[in-house]
Amino acid sequence: MTQPDSDNGHHDYVIGKFGGSIITDKARLMTADKAAIMSFARAFGALTPDLRRRVILIAGGGSFGHALAHPEFAPDAADRAAAAAPVFHEWAGLFERIWRRAGPPVTVLTADRILHDTGPGVRFDPAPLHAALDAGVTPVLMPSVIFQRGHATIFTSDLFPLFVAKTFRVKRFAALSDVAGLRIGGAIAATLRPSDRATAFDAITPSEKPDITGGMRRKLSVMMRLARHGIEGVICSGRPDLLEPALFAAPPPGTWIRPGAAQPIPAVA
Repeated sequence: MTQPDSDNGHHDYVIGKFGGSIITDKARLMTADKAAIMSFARAFGALTPDLRRRVILIAGGGSFGHALAHPEFAPDAADRAAAAAPVFHEWAGLFERIWRRAGPPVTVLTADRILHDTGPGVRFDPAPLHAALDAGVTPVLMPSVIFQRGHATIFTSDLFPLFVAKTFRVKRFAALSDVAGLRIGGAIAATLRPSDRATAFDAITPSEKPDITGGMRRKLSVMMRLARHGIEGVICSGRPDLLEPALFAAPPPGTWIRPGAAQPIPAVA
């Protein structure tokens, strides 16, 4: 399946992700960085309405996802994911309330609202995104616990772009994070292509902050996969003043992952 020709009147959507490390305090369990969220909300509100209508946002779980890694939160590791389910809904509601103090309207969609168990995998339901975009409201996708075949698992926000790109025509996935870009050989790589995959992965160092979903390795894997199918990737510093250029500028700040020749996007397991 190739990318659709158009969606909601726009030919090219941009996915922007706020990494959990820049909108929560990752050193403290379940703690939002309210000032950062409001700063990003103001920066997004400063975009023209036409640009905002082209954006689908993602917000990472950050320190709210750490409940899965804390034995005191749920003593039995097997029950920890299920016990954390309400934490993600609490985070989604808190994010939306903070955002609305300073930014334009958004509708927050947690993973369990748009991903449904279909047996061997999950089915993505784009209807809530279409409804929000049709109403001129920006959707914000957020992680949550999903239940598959009786088991609770966390759905990391890093995987959302793979599902979105199967339904929407996507031009770019921009990840704002706590790094200025991907550092290779002591310097930030300005441009990478899918053929640079091995070199890029060899350059990744472990995160100094807690991370339970794969960190930069997972993000880069998703971006390289998208790039093979004609979608740009951006990894840059999570600063409000860089939001617009990260989403729309060419070249963008940080590391720009340039696509190879577009190919059909395979199903996501």
